[in-house]
Amino acid sequence: MALDSQFYILTLGVVLIVVVPILMMIKNKVHPISTLGILALIFIVFSMAFGEDNVIGYVLASIGVILAVIDIIKKIRNEF
Repeated sequence: MALDSQFYILTLGVVLIVVVPILMMIKNKVHPISTLGILALIFIVFSMAFGEDNVIGYVLASIGVILAVIDIIKKIRNEF
């Protein structure tokens, strides 16, 4: 049963990794999603896949959040 739930979570993660950046690029033609933003999304989605093992899930989620914050700081600095 745990294998089935991980399969569905990984499938959902792959769909999100493919669909969300495409939708964001279509919607925001001026500001496409950056590489760091895509990496942050990938780490956060994979952290959901490792929900059974809390340590790995938390480490992946924290890496994703750190990458997202770095991306935000870079974008703010480039605006000024």
